[in-house]
Amino acid sequence: MSWEDVGLKLALILLPVIGSLVAALIGVGIAYLKRQADRVGNETARATLQAALAEADRVAREAITATAQTYVNDLKASREDGKLSSEEARHAMEKAQSYFVARIPQDSLAVLEASLGPMQEWLEGYLEAQIGAEKKYGGGAVG
Repeated sequence: MSWEDVGLKLALILLPVIGSLVAALIGVGIAYLKRQADRVGNETARATLQAALAEADRVAREAITATAQTYVNDLKASREDGKLSSEEARHAMEKAQSYFVARIPQDSLAVLEASLGPMQEWLEGYLEAQIGAEKKYGGGAVG
């Protein structure tokens, strides 16, 4: 038996092992690439949601300020106690919601609705939270 015969027999014996090892390495590589792709997708989705929330925050603050300047402040000034009736407060919230809907970019709104659900279900609560923050930290010019 020559060295060539021994090498050929050794190659025939090791070929399935090497093939299995290569297949396993390819499987590990594919799994790694899928995890990396998922991570990139999650990071992109997170960044998109954060940008939409930042946009919603900006537009909500503008809506509250605009409503205060064009509606709430005049009503409060005309009252002895400086407070709005419940009907006036509801009307002010509707004005703020209309302002928000008219000015929020549609792509940001789509991201928010995909993440938070229908706009009507979260917008009033979101604006109320913004009003509360404005009252606490912004001087209380609203509501």
